[in-house]
Amino acid sequence: MSLKESFQEINRFRQILDVFFKEGFGYMIYKAGLRNQISLNFRMGSKSEIKDSVPIRIRRAMEELGGTFIKLGQLLSLRQDLIPIEYAKEFSRLQDQVPSFSYGEVIAIIEQDLNKKLSEIFLKFEKEPIASASIGQVHVAWLKTGEKVAVKVMRPGIEQLFETDIKILYQIAGIIEKHYPELKDYDFLNIVKEFERYTKNELNYVKEANNINIFYNNFKGDRYIVIPNVYLNYTTKRVLVMDFIDGKKIDEAEEKERKKAVQLVVNAVLKQIFEFRVFHADPHPGNIFILKNGKVSFLDFGIVGRISELEIYHAENLFMALAFGNRELLAESLINLGAVEKSIDIEQLKRDLSQHGRDYYDITLDQLNFKNFLNDIIVLARKYRIKLIPDFVLLIKSAATLEGFAKEMDPQYNFVEAWKKYARNIMEKRKSLSYKKKFVKKNLYEFAKLMNELPRDIKSFLSSHEHMKVDMDEKAISKITFKLDSAMNRIALGIVIGALLIAAAITPVKSEGILNIRMLYIFVAIILGTYLIRSIAKEKEV
Repeated sequence: MSLKESFQEINRFRQILDVFFKEGFGYMIYKAGLRNQISLNFRMGSKSEIKDSVPIRIRRAMEELGGTFIKLGQLLSLRQDLIPIEYAKEFSRLQDQVPSFSYGEVIAIIEQDLNKKLSEIFLKFEKEPIASASIGQVHVAWLKTGEKVAVKVMRPGIEQLFETDIKILYQIAGIIEKHYPELKDYDFLNIVKEFERYTKNELNYVKEANNINIFYNNFKGDRYIVIPNVYLNYTTKRVLVMDFIDGKKIDEAEEKERKKAVQLVVNAVLKQIFEFRVFHADPHPGNIFILKNGKVSFLDFGIVGRISELEIYHAENLFMALAFGNRELLAESLINLGAVEKSIDIEQLKRDLSQHGRDYYDITLDQLNFKNFLNDIIVLARKYRIKLIPDFVLLIKSAATLEGFAKEMDPQYNFVEAWKKYARNIMEKRKSLSYKKKFVKKNLYEFAKLMNELPRDIKSFLSSHEHMKVDMDEKAISKITFKLDSAMNRIALGIVIGALLIAAAITPVKSEGILNIRMLYIFVAIILGTYLIRSIAKEKEV
């Protein structure tokens, strides 16, 4: 680290301490042995009476410190599995609005990154930005080919500021871990690690462009949803050029327009989650526009959730359990969506979920607060130290935000009924022939993969236990080897028989002669099954 960087880091650290001291956290700073790091004028100043709650004071401090701390608070507002809900709710109020930087700096960044003069790229470029935030600002422009575009330009020096702040956040996490063992459950070090990963994505517009492209391709040709097209030829780490969305924010529209748009948005987000498995993690009114033709557009793809096929299967189960009041399925799904400690009492967790769910299951759909229910699930997961998959937590946050959005834009809209309708669609999908075929194919693939990896795993186990001495003669070893081979062959044969019977069950009946494909599966399964039974019986006689 250079002397200049070291000096900047020390000054920034002092600034952070000063702001938190001013907000009434002097005791914590003194306990950590950092009293001398606070500016003298703050230490000598008169102490004002503390009236506001801790979450409010932390939120105010984050706003004053800006940039990194606003982004940290916004991330934490999405992660109610990491911090108490009252803090997450307060952090969701953080406003990321800062003064714009100069037009000269905008030109310098664009020309440096694209290696062209501004006039060679754009026919016209608006000097005044239409939006300004801690990471960058947005200008309206027209390409030489005539398209009206939104140009996002990264704030000068923002990468260096974030890098300095993240180093300081690691120091603060270490101090908290050392001096406040009672806060160890919040795992501040991992929070900073996750935030560092998140900011690296935010500080690279190419990654955001890739996110937008995924949504653009998923909704290409959709009758109701519009995603801006990204111009990759004019997009770099610090510059992002995409179609200008000519519309108005949904909360600025008339009541009739809002009601229609709410239904479109809810259906679109459900499709993102359960069909595309890539979803907008923060669908609040500021990120949703209504176009003149009545279509709806999503903006700001900085926070995107991705969920795997296996994870979405358990997520579907969880949401079906919520929709239809299946408490057992709710508990199983929650456990499958997280890492569970060995010491956890699974049965007690199920009883807790069942007891907890009665407050919701025994009321009408109109009375159900979906957001509160999801928040309570997060609280129980934290109580039992279930480390939920981060993207599943984003999914819960997305669903909760979606409900809040729907109720705000159209108080008469029945959000739970929309979920219930989607849950019925999931159930119907699972009954379909194509889904069952996919299920069989996937399980056969997993079995083949297991069989392929088994010899390597056994070899690895034996290598790690080669110090063990076993007193066996060669004849005994040969007998054990034969038994193992025989057992593995029977397992494989059993799987094949099972697969044939499943294939027979899901194959449609066709009247094309006596030996149709379904009967053929059953016939082969009977032959193999007979062979398997006879071989087992013969071995027992020996």
